[in-house]
Amino acid sequence: MQTAKLSRTIKRIIGFVNVDHLSVTLIVLFLGWFLAFASINLSVIDPVKKAFADFSMTDIYYEIQNSSGVKEINNDIVLVDMTELYDRRKIASCIEDIEKCQPKVFVIDLIFERPSYDEEENEMLINAIANIKNGVISCKLINYDSEKDVFKNVRTSFFDGIEGNYSWAFSNVISGEGYGCIRKYSQNEKLVNKNIYSLPYMAVCKYTDTKPYPQSPKQRNIEYSHTDFLVIKHNEVLKNRELLKNKIVILGTINEEADTHITPLGKMAGMKIQAYAMLSSMAHHRVHTANNIVSLIIAILVCYLSAWVGAILPKKRPYSSIYWMKFYYFGVTTALVGVNFILFARFNYYVSLLLPLVGLALIETARLQYKWIIMMLSKHTKLNFIKKSIYYVKP
Repeated sequence: MQTAKLSRTIKRIIGFVNVDHLSVTLIVLFLGWFLAFASINLSVIDPVKKAFADFSMTDIYYEIQNSSGVKEINNDIVLVDMTELYDRRKIASCIEDIEKCQPKVFVIDLIFERPSYDEEENEMLINAIANIKNGVISCKLINYDSEKDVFKNVRTSFFDGIEGNYSWAFSNVISGEGYGCIRKYSQNEKLVNKNIYSLPYMAVCKYTDTKPYPQSPKQRNIEYSHTDFLVIKHNEVLKNRELLKNKIVILGTINEEADTHITPLGKMAGMKIQAYAMLSSMAHHRVHTANNIVSLIIAILVCYLSAWVGAILPKKRPYSSIYWMKFYYFGVTTALVGVNFILFARFNYYVSLLLPLVGLALIETARLQYKWIIMMLSKHTKLNFIKKSIYYVKP
């Protein structure tokens, strides 16, 4: 009895699988593989690759979120603007003032590459840094080796090596291709043969009393939520002592044109981008990453469903099927991105949508190719199974 029931179930599953839709799906997978191969080996399609790389539907999401104009002020991070300061004596004094306010983590998003000719300036800055109780100081990773995925060198401030309770962390931002929009940050990179952590990730680890360790994936999305940060001027630090106490305090520049970057919300100071990255790291301190097989399975299911819809709609809606198909593709894309964003935002679960979205983009091309194959086979062969295809047209 159970054997007969199992047999009926298997027959139903096999009956549901249509050879035509499955063949279209396989063609999509082949075209996707071919495009991936071509994008690596053919420079002629590089502009197309850059255009796709610079587009993200999350930009629309962040824009809608922030369109109301009402933003909440974050309670964990405070920014101190020292754009007007150039004298290192005054910068050292500002660092001392911030430390008097007892922040839980003191982040210095500045790099002093060369010592000043004035030894007194250098000494004051070094003393101020040495007295920081729990600090994170910016550095820059340079000389990237793409083959080994490592950085060969690091650029730090001139006082590298002095004793103090602080950690070096890289402040490099990840620019997308095309227009270079900043959507992601890296949590860790390889510096020669050791791990080094990013400014946002290291600051959050210190703030949450968590030991940093290499993350996977190391690059994460920055959530530009409808949140803003309190900005305090360098000469008003002590007046706002209570606002800085037990917070992550970032010292940097807000109005320095050289340190502004393009984001989904427009041009933004590097220090504020680091703050948004810190919020993202707080929300997703431990992200579970789905295996690439999951992405492939989703792509196959989406392509098979799309092949079925593409075949049945012209029969059901012969005069308006083209519009219904556009609505279908828009709806599926929106659903995929929306569900994935919810999984990431609420459940710390990340699924790559690269394969499913590429599959959706190629499905109509694959269906046309399959129609052509059926037409050629029907003309030049006498195979009986061709006549069973839904794409077969009698001569």
